[in-house]
Amino acid sequence: MKGKKIDYVLALALVAVCGRMPVSQAMPINEDTLNYQGAIFTLEGEWVDAIYRMTYWANFENFTGTNDQSYLKALDWKWEGGHISTVSLLEAPGGAGDWLAQTSHQIGVGESVGCEIGGGSNAVCTDFVGSESGLSTATEGDLRWVFEISFKHISQVDVYLRDGLRAAYINDSGSLAAPILSCGAAGEATCASDPNITPASASVPVPGVPALLIIGLAGMSLCRKYRTYST
Repeated sequence: MKGKKIDYVLALALVAVCGRMPVSQAMPINEDTLNYQGAIFTLEGEWVDAIYRMTYWANFENFTGTNDQSYLKALDWKWEGGHISTVSLLEAPGGAGDWLAQTSHQIGVGESVGCEIGGGSNAVCTDFVGSESGLSTATEGDLRWVFEISFKHISQVDVYLRDGLRAAYINDSGSLAAPILSCGAAGEATCASDPNITPASASVPVPGVPALLIIGLAGMSLCRKYRTYST
């Protein structure tokens, strides 16, 4: 009975250790950039403890837009092949509480510009919900939104940004003040992915010494049990 109890404990330990090992999965494209009238938007991504962390940068220091394009109201992007489970906003200009981040949403232009449902399970959208009209394009310096994203699954090895980045400007009255900017769209907006970064598999950490010890003991236990049954 004591031997069976030890085997049971070792088996549980083995399951616990293996369950904590990250599974290798495809990595979405790491960087993409949208440039519109001197305003630059850049999306970067990296794996952090099995969660994909996206940082969306904006810089308006060289923005040459008109006074009608006074505010940035919403940002979004889509992946091809990546199905998102959850998205959370960790940091944003003015505070994360001034922005609402949602998956399965995209920029809409209904009665008020912002994120509307319909982006699909591979979309992320965030829009300004603070007391002002939006984020002033007169804001200086590098601005950033930091998201943490978990995936239901990633269905392709080569996951890429489907429609690139998109952004929406509004005027003082809250109306859309320019076409929704988008990579590949007609107009002055241009986009470029970093040619030096390609999708790759997330690395799987090698188990540490304690994990290897537990796995070894569990294997010895199973071998002992097999010999017992064979005699």
